[in-house]
Amino acid sequence: MSATRLYRTYIDTPMGQVHCRVAEPAAAIHPPLLCLHMSPKSGWVYEPVLERLGKDRLVVATDTPGFGMSDRPPTPPALTDYTDVLAGVAGAFADGPWDILGYHTGSLIACDMALRHGGRVNRLALISAPLLTQAEIAEFVRLGLGKPRVWDEDGDALLALWRLVLRWRIPGGALSVCARSLADTLLSGDTGWWGHKAAFAFDFEAALKQVAHPAAILNPGDDLCEATRRALTLRPDIPIIEKPAWAHGFMHEFPDEASAIIASMLQSGA
Repeated sequence: MSATRLYRTYIDTPMGQVHCRVAEPAAAIHPPLLCLHMSPKSGWVYEPVLERLGKDRLVVATDTPGFGMSDRPPTPPALTDYTDVLAGVAGAFADGPWDILGYHTGSLIACDMALRHGGRVNRLALISAPLLTQAEIAEFVRLGLGKPRVWDEDGDALLALWRLVLRWRIPGGALSVCARSLADTLLSGDTGWWGHKAAFAFDFEAALKQVAHPAAILNPGDDLCEATRRALTLRPDIPIIEKPAWAHGFMHEFPDEASAIIASMLQSGA
């Protein structure tokens, strides 16, 4: 029987209640870990690795406000607003300093947290570095990210979302995982585009340049693979672990290897 307690809870914040998945070991020997997801998903993406990472540290995977089971903010937040709320959520569990694991939008929030709440941060592990050009942002918007969804009775909009999920899945990845990923997108409702809107408006290049905390980047072969490699020039001191055969869903497909790589990134920064 695992000595790690797995549970879910809600934390009250200025943006309403934030839903959290928690792994709490009997004894922690490493700093607590805050897991921040991509848009428009939820902390569900971390479920396969939560217990593995939580065998020797407290792990909290949040649903960013407006996503998953967290309350929706009344107006579109800036990325810094998400950061401030999630830093407060971390503080409700432990003083820290915290290791931060960010995935896509979560990578931006992680870097912003290191800059503006640096005393609460120990190390950063980033899954992708969204160093996007304006042309690439425009293409993502054309695909439907960062703008309101327009539904239709024929289901074409729903099919378009499904095709986006399939587009960047691991080759041969389980369709059941893809279906759950689509459900996450739908759960974010008509405000799910707010996460990408905030991310596209955030100056991630400037933030990454300023990060002074130990950091490492995991680069799966997904929609941000080429953008992430720009970090080699921008921050040659931050190691990048290339996993070109991986894409979205890799934590569900390869939970043991993914957990081992993330743990290594957090322990050594490489």
